[in-house]
Amino acid sequence: MHPHSHSSSDASAWGDFPNTVLTFERNPPLVIDLRAPVTAAHRDALIGLGLERSFGILTAQDPGGATQSPERNAMLAANLQRVLGAARMHYVTVDASSPDHSHSESSVAVSLSRDSAVALARQYDQLAIFWFDGRQFWIVPVTANVPPLSLPVSVPASLSP
Repeated sequence: MHPHSHSSSDASAWGDFPNTVLTFERNPPLVIDLRAPVTAAHRDALIGLGLERSFGILTAQDPGGATQSPERNAMLAANLQRVLGAARMHYVTVDASSPDHSHSESSVAVSLSRDSAVALARQYDQLAIFWFDGRQFWIVPVTANVPPLSLPVSVPASLSP
């Protein structure tokens, strides 16, 4: 289901964000498609990566939603990783991409409070972060005054808890 046809007006505001595929760096890579519910196997794999409870996924790339050169994006990603490393924060690199991989942003999954993750993303002029609450992913706005959006957006109401 396309997010624009969803009954929630919140989903359409997020464009392609709900259709993101996350690829966590490990061997073999851990792939989580945000268009589908998170499985117990996904949660176990995240714990195996040291992401035990809740965490944020954020990027420094394409600030303000404006596409940058690959060189500039690589520099921004390296800067964010350097900042996290200097702060001795555990993070896992994550590729956040469109389902067809035509667009991708180098991101980090970092164990922070939601407010801290949003504040860090704000420093990099990001529009939103992905947030994992221990059970499911959310899109959390950094600047826009809209409520967080639970993912996946296309789960029928009958499946909601």
